[in-house]
Amino acid sequence: MLEVTAIRVKRQGRLLVDGASFRAGAGEFVALIGANGAGKSSLLKAVTGEWRNAEGVVEIAGQKRQLWSPKVLARQVAVMAQSPQVQFDFTVSELVGIGRAPHRGHSTPAQDQAIVSEALAAVGLSDFSTRSILQLSGGERQRVFLAKAIAQITPMPGVLPAAGSLLLLDEPTSALDLAQQVSAMNAIRRIANNGATVLAVMHDLNLAASFADRIVVMAEGRLTADGVPDAVLTAEGLSAWYGCPVCVDRRSGDGACLVSVAVFQSAQT
Repeated sequence: MLEVTAIRVKRQGRLLVDGASFRAGAGEFVALIGANGAGKSSLLKAVTGEWRNAEGVVEIAGQKRQLWSPKVLARQVAVMAQSPQVQFDFTVSELVGIGRAPHRGHSTPAQDQAIVSEALAAVGLSDFSTRSILQLSGGERQRVFLAKAIAQITPMPGVLPAAGSLLLLDEPTSALDLAQQVSAMNAIRRIANNGATVLAVMHDLNLAASFADRIVVMAEGRLTADGVPDAVLTAEGLSAWYGCPVCVDRRSGDGACLVSVAVFQSAQT
């Protein structure tokens, strides 16, 4: 579904992404991880087309991104930015409904409203539809924008985004508490299970280990590892990539990787 080849991003004289290549297939949830400044968000902006001067090739469903009609592409690809902002006093339902704009003429207002309701339910915000977006907490707003992205690539009521849909997320859980993180990640996982492709920049390695099919690691602008969580999330590798001692254990119950800082040092006075 998504094929990225030799992406190179240079901004203000700095090389932020240096020859990144990877793919994400239908039904895959790929987490992009790495330390701050590793180039994750820069790579995602190259994939979305936000940074148009990026070198390299991005193919979506076998066709170069620039050859897609913008409106057709918008029905299949949705992007959730790292810190989405809104300055106008929309209701939650109105803001999520903006995601349906590419479908005008292809769906009815009743279908659009049903999809908005389903997207809000998917992220646990069914009771928020008439609330002002300006009155919500940061975590609640983040889930609203996730619902907007889901609504944008939902083909019809009662049907989750499926094969041919691409969901691009930049730190989708950064402002969420534990319960909200699980709710959001379950929604994203269900979409991938339905055949859609998900690429998400993530800082929470334990969430990545629990929900992603593959993990791609960036360090100093380059892709340095790509594989299933068990293969990529090693103490040795993470310690090198993040520059601190990291411990990787097995979580009781499901055996998933459990990542923690190996040594805590108290401040010296």
